Amino acid sequence: MDANDLHIAINHFPIVGVFIGTCLLLYGLFNDDQPIKKAANTIILFTAILLIPAYFSGAYSRSYKLLNDPMLTTEVLVHNELAIMATWLGLVLGAFAYASLYLSLTKGAFEKSSSRITVALAIIVLIFLAITGAAGIAIKH
Repeated sequence: MDANDLHIAINHFPIVGVFIGTCLLLYGLFNDDQPIKKAANTIILFTAILLIPAYFSGAYSRSYKLLNDPMLTTEVLVHNELAIMATWLGLVLGAFAYASLYLSLTKGAFEKSSSRITVALAIIVLIFLAITGAAGIAIKH
């Protein structure tokens, strides 16, 4: 298994993880369920960390695809640009999830606001991840 195969295997986890974390966080916010919100923020935090190996394995995959099929240059470069944006947004999301988790554990004054910001950012990141994934499908992994 090389980095190209690793990228194909690992890149699904951030999309699914952000989706599950966002759904749980929405449920926790609507029902004011602290344990669910803590679990959701933890899932989002660890999912954001998974974006790092997904991105770096994709850098190798990009080189591999460009060398082996130069006709895919546009698709690969578009996917790469989207991946950069999605990764940075995902890391910012992870920071907000960490802050929300910290505030919920310390009973911080802005805990509810931070969870609302986190869920809004999670929806934006989920959209970017879906667009990035769709661009990756166009490369014909």
